[in-house]
Amino acid sequence: MSNTPSDDANVPSEPEPEVEETSANTTSHIPVEQNAEPPAAESEASGSGEGEAVSDGVSPASGGEKRQIWGRTVTLKTAVIAAAAILIIGLAGGAAIGNLSRPAVSTTAEYQSMKHKLSQQLSDTKSELGISQNNLDAANQRVADIKDREAALVAGEAKLKADQAALDQRTQQVQSTQFGDGVHVVGTNVTPGVYSISSSSNCYYAWMTGTGSDADIVENNIVSGPATVTLKPGDIFETSRCGTWTKVG
Repeated sequence: MSNTPSDDANVPSEPEPEVEETSANTTSHIPVEQNAEPPAAESEASGSGEGEAVSDGVSPASGGEKRQIWGRTVTLKTAVIAAAAILIIGLAGGAAIGNLSRPAVSTTAEYQSMKHKLSQQLSDTKSELGISQNNLDAANQRVADIKDREAALVAGEAKLKADQAALDQRTQQVQSTQFGDGVHVVGTNVTPGVYSISSSSNCYYAWMTGTGSDADIVENNIVSGPATVTLKPGDIFETSRCGTWTKVG
């Protein structure tokens, strides 16, 4: 046998990996985060220390137990979120189905009845308004007619007054230039001047001292046929059966 070392002797042996022991106190205070996935290194470390004795008699939680806790937490949150989503979708779907299944307001019997009543009321109101407008127009026409008649009456009254004034003037003129039987005061209702008659029969005329029954006769005369007299202011002239004396000068 040769003293040359063999190949196995020349290959250095690999050092065994050192396993860091984790104390029971450190492991027991590691918080389990509900919203984060447990790190793989911690899971492996927990697996490598499985079965080892820990001081104070407390063994660290294994990686499988942590994954179970985290899985249950995620599953619970997922279930709550899923239930809430299903509830929201159900409510929205129910409302949508209710809206789809509910008939349009304009097609309901109540809507149609109300629409008919309102249309009838509108028609009645328009009819009443038309009647009121016709009555108002008729009343306005009557007022206009009354005003026209009043204006005509005012105009007629003014014309009547004018005609009366003209008649009074002509009457006065006639009275001042003509007179008939009676006792007349010259200068009062008879204008002084020369008067005559064209014909007469038993015409009596006289100048008197007064108008009373006890007045004396100053001068008188009885004629048949034409006659002419001159009257002066202040004369009291009486005539009978002579007709109309007309002023000629």
